[in-house]
Formats: sequence, C-alpha cells, structure tokens
Amino acid sequence: MLRIDLPAAQLAGVRFALSPAVEVTSAVLAGALPPARSRLGRETRRVLREHRLGHLAALCNGYSAYLPEFLTPRPPSYAPGVHEQLHQIATAPTGQIRQEMTAFFSGGRWRQHRCPWLPPAELQEVSDAVRRRLEVEERDLAERLAKELDRFWQHAVAPRWAALERALESDITRQSQIIARHGVGAVFSSLHPSLSWEQEALEIDTRYEGHVTGTPTVLLVPSAFTGRLALCAPLQEGDSLLIYPVRVMDPAEPDGHSLADVIGHTRLALLHHLNKPRTTAELAQLHHLTASTVSYHLTRLHGAGLAIRQRKGRSVLYQRSPAANALLSRSETFG
Repeated sequence: MLRIDLPAAQLAGVRFALSPAVEVTSAVLAGALPPARSRLGRETRRVLREHRLGHLAALCNGYSAYLPEFLTPRPPSYAPGVHEQLHQIATAPTGQIRQEMTAFFSGGRWRQHRCPWLPPAELQEVSDAVRRRLEVEERDLAERLAKELDRFWQHAVAPRWAALERALESDITRQSQIIARHGVGAVFSSLHPSLSWEQEALEIDTRYEGHVTGTPTVLLVPSAFTGRLALCAPLQEGDSLLIYPVRVMDPAEPDGHSLADVIGHTRLALLHHLNKPRTTAELAQLHHLTASTVSYHLTRLHGAGLAIRQRKGRSVLYQRSPAANALLSRSETFG
C-alpha cells in the first residue's frame, strides 16, 4: 500500500494537466516490454534502433521500480508544449539530476528483459557512458536525454498527438463532471480501481510500500501510453505527479485483453476496494453506484469465488478471497 498525505484543506490545489513529457517517456518505456506484449513496444524499439537513441535504450533497460523524476517534469500549465517540457528536462537542477540518476542506477530490480535493438556489448557501453557523464557533467547528460526524447517524439508520438490530446481532454472533462456532482475527493476512485481517498490520504493498493508526506498537492495527468498507475513523488520538495491510464483507441495500444475486459471494469474496481472488509453501502459511496448495483456485482464475485463475506452484527462485510488476491497480483499494472 502506498499512502500520500492529502488533507482536505489541500484538495483545493489538486488539478488536472496534460503532459507531452509524460506521454513521450511512457512511450519510450514501452520498449522494455517483451516483444509479444505490445505493438507500441515494437514501434518504440524500431525508432530507438533506427535513430540510434542509445541513452533512451539504456533507460529502457534500467530498474523497473523507479524512473528519474526530472524526466517527467511537473506541467507548469494545463497544456504545456512539448518543447517547453523538454527544456524543463534539459535545464533540471544538477543536484536533482545526480540524486535521481544515482537512485536509478543503485536501487530497484533490474529488468530481466534485455533490449533487443542493441547488442549486449553496445548496450553496456552506452550504460557505462551514461554513468560517466553523470560523474563528470550532469547538465550534459540531461541535454543529451532531452535531445533524444525530442527525436523520439518527432518520429513516434507527434504524428498521433492531436488525436491523443483530444481523447485525454475528453477524459478530463468526464472527471470534471464527477467533481461537480460528488466533490474533489470522489474523483480519485474513478481514475483507477486501485486508487482511493480515505482518512485524508490517497491510498494506492499495490505491492509496493511507502508513505509520501509534505507534498503541497497532487497533479493528475492522464496518459494513453501507460497501462499502469504511476506515482512520481519528488525526492525533494514539490508537488506529486499521479499518472493514470486512459484507454484510447490508437493503433499502437497494447495487444490482448486486460483483466477488466474479462470480468468487467465495475467488478475489477470493486475487487480493488475489497482489500479490506467493506459493506455494500461503503462500496456504493466509493464508486458512486446504487446499493442494489453493488450488491448484484458482489453476488457474482462471491459466486465466482473472488469475494468472501461474513456477518458482523447487523452488517455484512465483503473482502477479496485468496484467489482474487492471486489474480490481481498476476495482472497488477502498478510499478
């Protein structure tokens, strides 16, 4: 479980934003997926290989639990331009670059899937060059990464950006309607089934453990190129960035079916919030559904062996079954 302190007084500062930097970085990282799992990953590998974007290839082969925060800069406005954000990356404070790249190289779990677009020896050479530039000149490293991101943007993202931007803005409009009807605190559970706002904190139901404190507010950024919920919490002071996936019908979206396609988005959302015992009324309030609708889905989940129920006084409490925990663990998209 990840917790981000967000008292009610700070909800007023929560805002949505579009971020070309988030999209281009998410598209690059798709190259770390095994070839059979993602059309976007195959396109990413083609662009990285043909245009010799070695520094980005080294990032794809890095640690899966952490990405340097300066590569996903906070959008300074609702819809900044891509070159404005690339400038943010190129001019990030040198102390931040060193701290975050050091964390990137020294922590987490090294990806098992190696980059097929670079021979192992060449990939090792690039990775070593990245480390040497970090030791000698952080600014040079940031500028090289920004230049490669720019080239990747032009060849892989820019041709489809206008359509993607319209789709992302459409999702923000939908989320704004939820805020208008139910308040800011209610919107989080609609962004992703593993996310909720409870006891003056954002909670992310994930296998990772952590507690983020002292963040002034949270920026909510939709992404068509990520299949997971991603938290970018600064190592130093600053707002947290919460990137949530938006399903967009795009030729480059991942192949296959998600768990939501199999059991339904509503039931998947309910399962995520059954990480602890809850009543039908609690779930109805969290998901802005009627009690009868929630009861119907819970009955189906219980019948499928994915939920267990027990009576406590006058209340009936539902919770995920061990089978559901195993299913979610295999399909978990965070991290």
